[in-house]
Amino acid sequence: MAEVFELRPLPLADALGLAPIPAVMDLRVEVAALRAVIGVAGTHGAAGLGEALADVLGHRLDPTPGSAGGPEPRSLWTGPDRWLVVSEHLDRFDLARRIRAAAPRATLVTDLTDGLPAIDLIGPGAWELLAHGCPAVPADGQVARTLLALQPVTLLADADRVRLFTDRGLVPFLWDWLARHAPLAAA
Repeated sequence: MAEVFELRPLPLADALGLAPIPAVMDLRVEVAALRAVIGVAGTHGAAGLGEALADVLGHRLDPTPGSAGGPEPRSLWTGPDRWLVVSEHLDRFDLARRIRAAAPRATLVTDLTDGLPAIDLIGPGAWELLAHGCPAVPADGQVARTLLALQPVTLLADADRVRLFTDRGLVPFLWDWLARHAPLAAA
């Protein structure tokens, strides 16, 4: 009889061989625990998209540049008629399916969970660290698409945490950059 086993992906830090970054004064750096990162892209002004997804998300998509809506899941404005819907608790496949079912036909819904991980910078030192390599840091409760160490990132500022989304292939480079520059947050 064939052996049955369950295939489970490694946590991101293990999969990429990321060494822990020691806490420095008022700063901790961690891989974010996200279960779902779903890209939502409307077309031609995305008429009715915000209303169509209100029941699924628990809030309307906000078309205001830099906006972040809802507590869980969150919708992050990333461009005209473009959002990331992120969740720490919801199953990515179920969330993507529900968004697809509710969205107007011309909406592109993409599961980006594996390809767009996030790093959390926690504590007041997060802003000091970002100041060493980032031209734009969003205000609390806002989103900014910008560069960190000349690499494209999407930042979500949330009270004492900045969540940094980037392409999976850039994570090792940015993780190393954060580890090398974290002591500057204490300076």
